[in-house]
Amino acid sequence: MIFQQIIWQIFHKLKEERTISAPFHLLRGKRSGQTIQDVGIFHLHQYFGILPKLSRKKYDEEINKLIEQNFITVFENGDYTLANNFISDNLLPFDGWHYRGNEHLFFARLSLIVQSLSHKEAGVMAFIPIQKDPQVQKWVRNFLISNEYQGGHFNSNY
Repeated sequence: MIFQQIIWQIFHKLKEERTISAPFHLLRGKRSGQTIQDVGIFHLHQYFGILPKLSRKKYDEEINKLIEQNFITVFENGDYTLANNFISDNLLPFDGWHYRGNEHLFFARLSLIVQSLSHKEAGVMAFIPIQKDPQVQKWVRNFLISNEYQGGHFNSNY
């Protein structure tokens, strides 16, 4: 249901000025002139590229669910109209425009933090880090030192 809410909110922001394919390209982070222009004009930064591996098949399935539930009507030329009866809960705050591409760095840091803390809990202070990047190792070392990990808890404002 959250995915349908996201699609519906994008359609709503597009104000029926684009075709049914526009949210698909936006969610995948397509770097075409039209998609980049839409991000700025319609204030869609938060959704840009948040689902880079979204398949057209999955997208079309969700569009069909919205059609079946009478939340959206799609015409043969790709235009659409929205129903006013869609109930949208508050969504998580996305920011795909600014954070896209940083997921590898995040998971590299996270995996090394988990490895480091696991070894600490086991009393093993020397180990071969799973992340070979010296910048990642330095960041994790600084993070752990500055947050004073003690007894299963961090002593900071995180």
